Amino acid sequence: MNGFLSVFCGLHRIYIKGNTNIFKTITIKLSILLMMFMCFVSVTSVNAASNEVAVRLDGTNLQFDVPPQVINNRVMIPMRVIFEALNATVKWDDATLSITALSKNGDVVKLSIGNEYIYKNDRKVTIDSPPVSINGRTLVPVRVIAESLGRAVSYRSDSRTVIIEPVDTLKEDNLIEDTSIDTSINTSINTSINTTTPVPTEEAAYEKMIALKEQYPEGMAWTNGNVYAWNGGIYSRGYGCVGFAFILSDAAFGNLPARKHTDFNNIQVGDIVRINNDTHSVIILSIDDTNITLAEGNYNSSIHWGRMFTLEHIKAVGDYIITRYPE
Repeated sequence: MNGFLSVFCGLHRIYIKGNTNIFKTITIKLSILLMMFMCFVSVTSVNAASNEVAVRLDGTNLQFDVPPQVINNRVMIPMRVIFEALNATVKWDDATLSITALSKNGDVVKLSIGNEYIYKNDRKVTIDSPPVSINGRTLVPVRVIAESLGRAVSYRSDSRTVIIEPVDTLKEDNLIEDTSIDTSINTSINTSINTTTPVPTEEAAYEKMIALKEQYPEGMAWTNGNVYAWNGGIYSRGYGCVGFAFILSDAAFGNLPARKHTDFNNIQVGDIVRINNDTHSVIILSIDDTNITLAEGNYNSSIHWGRMFTLEHIKAVGDYIITRYPE
């Protein structure tokens, strides 16, 4: 039986004469192909959306004309957006393909496309993801930039979101100089301190610190309202992140005296590192060839075990080290 198949070509309708059964078969096949195409487009769109990385600064998502990219497991974002969002003045040098940013508190950050070094106040630090140029935009590693300018950075894998927040707001009196130690401050702290501990190995220091994880579990509320007097000297007591670092330090080192230094090539397990423009303290739990594992208090107003920095990154954001190992 013959019939006509009606199709559109542009704005014109065309009638094709032929066998009706053949037309039905063609119509069914075309419908299936159309549905398959629509499903493919839909799945592709969903996958593209699921691979996008968001960057949230102080609760607000940043907007980009070039989307963030994941390169070498590092989130890279347009440099001008992140610098200006953090209230830094940024300059681009076409001749050297370099970026210079000046923060409101006077810190200077310099980096350039393809260069595996970043300069913070003229201190040279190696980074594992140098700036790149994509679609005419310079992308920079978000964590390195944000933390160099005094912010805390975390990543939520469930939503693929980089979170940039202020670190805990420490003031000068969060580190109290060692003039008069008030041991009564320790009344709210229940930890056993061995005041005759010899210099421990790094393995022994780790075991002493990690043994406190049950007493101070992950996520336990910890703010600047928590205070602790320690045995290391230099400072008599600390609040918030400092207080928690002092607790772990005393557990590992007893009454061994503390000293400050800035040799980040000689960092050890149990050292306390002051980071992010002298606004936050962390203590070193472990060190391997490329990474450092931390413990910290008052990180998002709680205790946190296990945040990791690369060795080069701790050099970029570190201000000084408090150690209780002898020289």
